[in-house]
Amino acid sequence: MILMFDGEIKSSRYIKKIKVNDNDDYIEINLNDSELLENYTNMVQEISNYSKTEVLNEKKEVNSDDIEETINSIKKSLSIHKKIAETVDKYIGEGTCIKIFGVKYPTADSVFEFLVKYQELLEKFTGEKLKSIESVKTNYLNKLNNRRRG
Repeated sequence: MILMFDGEIKSSRYIKKIKVNDNDDYIEINLNDSELLENYTNMVQEISNYSKTEVLNEKKEVNSDDIEETINSIKKSLSIHKKIAETVDKYIGEGTCIKIFGVKYPTADSVFEFLVKYQELLEKFTGEKLKSIESVKTNYLNKLNNRRRG
C-alpha cells in the first residue's frame, strides 16, 4: 500500500525484516529491488566457486609432520572462508555475518545452512510479491477501464 503525505510517496511494505538469532538483530530483504534474485544467484555462484577451491585444497594430502605445510593449508582455508563471508556481506548487507553467526568469518558449512533457509524465505516472499503485483495490476487496469467508460 502506498501512502501519500503532503506530496510524498512512501512505500516500505515490501521490505521484509528477518530476525536472526536472539540478539534482536535482523536482516532485510527488499522485495522492491528488481535485482534481488539476480544478486542472490550471483552470490551463490561466487560462494560456489570459492567452495570448489576449498574442496580441491582439502583433497590435497597435507603432510602433518610438516608444520609449515599445515599452516599454509590452514591459511588457504581461512582465506576462502573470508571470501565467502565477504560475499555474503556484499550481497545481503554489511555486518550480516556478525549478526547471523556471531563472527566475522564463519565456516562455509554454517553459511550453506543459512543460505538454504534464506532461499526458502526468498521463494516465499517473492511468491507473495508476485501475487500482490498481479492484484495491484488488476485493480489499476480496472480503474483505468472504469474511467474510460465514465
